[in-house]
Amino acid sequence: MRSYRFRAIALFCLLGLFVLSSDRSSGQLILASGEYRVVNVDADHQRVGVALLEAKPDVRQNWVYVTATTSINKRHSSGDGWFRDEQLSYEGFFNSVRTGDKLRVEGGRRWDGGITAKKIWM
Repeated sequence: MRSYRFRAIALFCLLGLFVLSSDRSSGQLILASGEYRVVNVDADHQRVGVALLEAKPDVRQNWVYVTATTSINKRHSSGDGWFRDEQLSYEGFFNSVRTGDKLRVEGGRRWDGGITAKKIWM
């Protein structure tokens, strides 16, 4: 009985040392949000090429990836100050987005440097 306890405690200590001595994860979650201009649309790969508003309007700086769970809102405004927000579907987004449109994106960075969008406002 005593030998069993000793083995259990020794195994627990070795496991604890292994966990404490292992390297910490080098990856981190980076939130990405900002306003971008659409440079090109790649609906086949579910992504939109974007550039910052103050950058060249014809050079893509990054990809924004759109998933089926991305919340997409488009604002329609009239000349007299009234506006209407429309919730777009995944397909509706790719049918209505055009080169030169301004997007406000909220999401997270991917491992390849792109942005996975959680929310998009047009």
